[in-house]
Amino acid sequence: MSVAAFVRPLFGSGSTTADHEQVRQESLAISAGLKRQDAGLLDELIVRYQHRLLRYLLYLTGNRDMARTSFRRSGCVC
Repeated sequence: MSVAAFVRPLFGSGSTTADHEQVRQESLAISAGLKRQDAGLLDELIVRYQHRLLRYLLYLTGNRDMARTSFRRSGCVC
């Protein structure tokens, strides 16, 4: 038995190609929205990644209150 034949069942049925294609399509849609200057796109991205944005602001500022203030100014509610 080859190593690949042994390892393949441990990691699923190969849906990574489908997952990769979905991520690629989402990235293309975001890119197209940015080119069109879609007004709702930034709001959608902020909502989608709000937890990551807050963590990043906390990392940048080193201060939870300052990070939350910056986060609220970006249009989010925390």
